[in-house]
Parts: sequence; structure tokens; C-alpha cells
Amino acid sequence: MKVSEYARYDALGLGELVNSGQVSPRELVAAAQVAIERLNGEINAVIAAVPAETERALREGPGSGAFAGAPFLIKDVGAHFANVPSECGSRLFDGVMFPYDNELAARFKRSGVVAVGRSNIPEFGASISTEPVKHGPTRNPWNAALTPGGSS
Repeated sequence: MKVSEYARYDALGLGELVNSGQVSPRELVAAAQVAIERLNGEINAVIAAVPAETERALREGPGSGAFAGAPFLIKDVGAHFANVPSECGSRLFDGVMFPYDNELAARFKRSGVVAVGRSNIPEFGASISTEPVKHGPTRNPWNAALTPGGSS
């Protein structure tokens, strides 16, 4: 799937494509990874790939939920995926990982999404703009001179 095709869909639309057999989760992940490679240098929205988690999800399969196979970014606060850094956008929590999924992460996984990376956030998610010292500012994809606002 080309990035231009991928960009036409929201997560529900991508899930419908997977559930109808028109595309595989691996194809969606590849398109998402290309989009991240192309755009992230300018907007700094993705702070790290999560290849082991991505491969785990692809190996186990996304199920047939509404979001089956849709690429997903783990917000760096709140959802603790097993063995994936969860640093709250702060140097204070550099390298912190949990050996288990918390309930929010488990629910995300059950929805069928496939995590492809971690997203930048304000430190501790406590600001109205995403400009942490740890990872630097995130820029608005439509106008890089502007902030996209807070962490969501």
C-alpha cells in the first residue's frame, strides 16, 4: 500500500480493509513506517520505533476488531506496554519499562491496533504544548512554524 492510499483512511477504515482481506496488517505497518520516515524529521512526533512490539502484534495477529491491523502510536504516558519504554516525556524516567501491560495497554491491544512507535508528549503530559526538553518540540504537520498543541 502506498502512503498516499494509506493517508485516505482513518483507523476504522484501515481496520475495514484488513477485515475484508484487501490489505494485510503488515502492509499497513510498512506504509505507516514510510510515512514516519518521510515526515518525522520535520515534525518530531514519533520519538522511537517499537520493533519488538510491532512484530509481536503482527505475529499474534490483530484479531477482527474494528481497528484490526491499524498502525498506532503509544503515547509516552499512561499506557504501559510490556517491555516498551514509558518515560512520560521526562529525563527523570529515562529507560523506565514495565514487565507487564497495564489495563489501558491491554485494551489497546484487544482493539486490534498494531503499535509502531511512541509519540512525543509534553513532560508528564502536563503542558498545553509538546515541547519537552527530553525530545524537543513537536511541530504542526500543516505548518511547522506552529505547535500542534498538547500531547493528544
